[in-house]
Amino acid sequence: MAFAGHGSPPDWYVVEAAAEAWGVPPWVIESEAPALWLDRFAVTKSAEAAAQNPKKLPVGGDGKGRRLI
Repeated sequence: MAFAGHGSPPDWYVVEAAAEAWGVPPWVIESEAPALWLDRFAVTKSAEAAAQNPKKLPVGGDGKGRRLI
């Protein structure tokens, strides 16, 4: 699941992804999960997706990545 770089995902997608990650049916998420927790879930997944794609992470002032030796 990648949320990074494409704006906010639709609410139904966040509900589906949270239900899968938390191991409960989506209708339980819709009826019982506070919106704050769904927002936190989406932000966390966006950060994880951004961390997995280092080309999109800003490093240094010139926009070029660092070369590790």
